[in-house]
Amino acid sequence: MDSVDRRSRKQLTRLSLEGLEDRRLLSTALPDIALSAATTADSRGITFTYEVQNAPLAQPVQFGVFRSADPTFGASDVPVGTVSVVPSGQPGATLDQAGNPGGAVGEHTVTFPLPGGLPINPLHPYVLVVADPGHTLQGETVSQDTASFHVYTLGVITHGGKQPRNWAKLGPPWEHRMAVKLVQQGYDAVIPYNWVAASSTPGSAARQAPRLADQVVVAAAQFPLGQPVDVHFIGHSEGAVVNSQAILQLNQTGWPASMKAGYLKVTMLDPHAANNNLFGTQYSTSSGLLGEIAKQEIDKYQSQAKDPLPVVTPNVNDAEVFYQRTPERLTGGSNSGIYNLWGQVPIKGSTRYYNLSAPGISHAGKFGVQDWYNVNVVPTLGQGEQSIQAATLTGGEVATTPVANAAPLMTVSYAGHASPNSSIRVLGARPFQAHLTTIARTTSAADGSWSATTSPLIPGTYWVVADATAPKRVPGRHRSFFKPTTWLGPLNLTPPPTNT
Repeated sequence: MDSVDRRSRKQLTRLSLEGLEDRRLLSTALPDIALSAATTADSRGITFTYEVQNAPLAQPVQFGVFRSADPTFGASDVPVGTVSVVPSGQPGATLDQAGNPGGAVGEHTVTFPLPGGLPINPLHPYVLVVADPGHTLQGETVSQDTASFHVYTLGVITHGGKQPRNWAKLGPPWEHRMAVKLVQQGYDAVIPYNWVAASSTPGSAARQAPRLADQVVVAAAQFPLGQPVDVHFIGHSEGAVVNSQAILQLNQTGWPASMKAGYLKVTMLDPHAANNNLFGTQYSTSSGLLGEIAKQEIDKYQSQAKDPLPVVTPNVNDAEVFYQRTPERLTGGSNSGIYNLWGQVPIKGSTRYYNLSAPGISHAGKFGVQDWYNVNVVPTLGQGEQSIQAATLTGGEVATTPVANAAPLMTVSYAGHASPNSSIRVLGARPFQAHLTTIARTTSAADGSWSATTSPLIPGTYWVVADATAPKRVPGRHRSFFKPTTWLGPLNLTPPPTNT
């Protein structure tokens, strides 16, 4: 009887231990993450919703943002940014929008900024949020670790003033060539805005704003509800005025939610408002009677038009200006070599500048700025215009130093960033001078950094700019004179106090 009792006790002990082992395994279930939604409210950040399943997170988990050609995560997708969800009890623990621990079991929604935002990238229209893209989390279910949304891209091309009347029905041919190229680059829709019939009437540019704004809203409404719509305004000459006024109109009446969620980009091609009340020279004319007649006609038209100047408003995510100031004698016969309008820079607001002044390029003649842009830049826009962005020039004033034993002369130091090994010029002019003069030269380093100190300057006010001759990056016969430009002034030099 005792031997039976001993066997029974052993069996009960074994069953009890086996039961405890089952409970121990259940208590150490591995956490998993399931993403259910992703979106953006303003293209400057990402909001995503995820669920922590099975158990709380025990370690930080990274979420990556990618641009993709499709909604499936793959090795060719372009990384945009990352954020980590940190569990409770660790430094920098994450709280979701409801104030709950982001690593706890349950559903969470998190919003985080992207330093560079979500720039236009038509050939990668999907934005993916991927949980643990490096697969460091044990036990995760890969099939549920991605959420995505689709971004649509709308292009707007606007020509300038005084167009040939025989273009009134179809618009300028270059607009349509550019529109076709933009569609080839992945733009979902393009508006080649036609205001040829009114373009020779002074003051008509600003009056186009309501009509263009309406067309933009209608075009954006064709895309699926709830998906962001990026808008890229491209304006040549007075077309930059039309686009600027249309943006101001939409700012006043209100942007549709889809466009507010998208990225707003503005490209100005030799912007030229018909307005005489501007600082600096606005055009180049030949000497002699024909040049004088051209000057009088330009001034007369601009005095009647009184166009508002184009501006870059704070809600614009990215703005760029491509301009030229080629003398009429070097344009290759544009306007019979009598005159050549110039781009009016700087533009009010934050923007990047690219100086295209060179023999053979003009405002709107045989090879205008819009033609240069169509040849050199439009073919890169599907990938987000990376080659142009890489050549951006930046700079700013660093220090002012009195020249020893040469009072009141002073030197000014500038520094910034450019393409590696670019030739940098710093140019300055007094307000009463018509032309800029080189006051410093340098070459950017292998990492793109540059610094330069000016020649001695007398006290006073100067307008100061820098330009860079960037190494040739993209094959193309017109790339050689591509000059990124940045504005460094105005500079106000005050004489140092004298010792008494």
